[in-house]
Amino acid sequence: SPFNINAIAGQTTGGGDAFVTKINNTFSAISYSTLLGGGAGTADIGYGIAVDGAGSAYVTGTTSSTNFPNINCNQCANAGAPDAFVARLTAAGSGLHYSTYLGGGGADNGRAIAIDSSCNVYVTGDTLSSEVVTPPFPTGPFGSVYDSACGTAANCNAALSDAFVTKLQLNAGEGSCIGAPPPPTNPTLTIDGLGTGTGTVSAPTPSIN
Repeated sequence: SPFNINAIAGQTTGGGDAFVTKINNTFSAISYSTLLGGGAGTADIGYGIAVDGAGSAYVTGTTSSTNFPNINCNQCANAGAPDAFVARLTAAGSGLHYSTYLGGGGADNGRAIAIDSSCNVYVTGDTLSSEVVTPPFPTGPFGSVYDSACGTAANCNAALSDAFVTKLQLNAGEGSCIGAPPPPTNPTLTIDGLGTGTGTVSAPTPSIN
């Protein structure tokens, strides 16, 4: 299979899985190619990817799996609807340094991801997890929160999804890291030297089935 080359063990469970593939710089061979997802009958979709100076790939997307691989996770369980996910692969692509859910009781999608020079990870996307949904999208008590209410009067619905921006820090046990290489041309999300993110999220408004 083109998605089982130096792959993460156990990531051949079927269903709609995300995948991560690295091709060498001459485009003559696949260095690794792996599926990333949970059990059969669930949907796991990768939307954004970034790579640090050590060659580790960082991926974000959305998952409806309740058994998405979780290692060194901040949020270790799906909150009840499709959640965003954030995962960092090893440089060889055959394992995970960390992988976590990110979301509340509504539909949450990670759309873009970036890394700064200190290996902090920034994720942006869209959420339907309002304050009246249990649980709401995770904002505090992580630190500074610009806006903790989703939509108008804390009421997110199919017409009122909100964007989100989340910063994750590298913790002990999650592998060494070399800061981000120069950003690509026309990136979706970039981080400046002060750790400030700039960019846009452009995606279809999700719906809850």
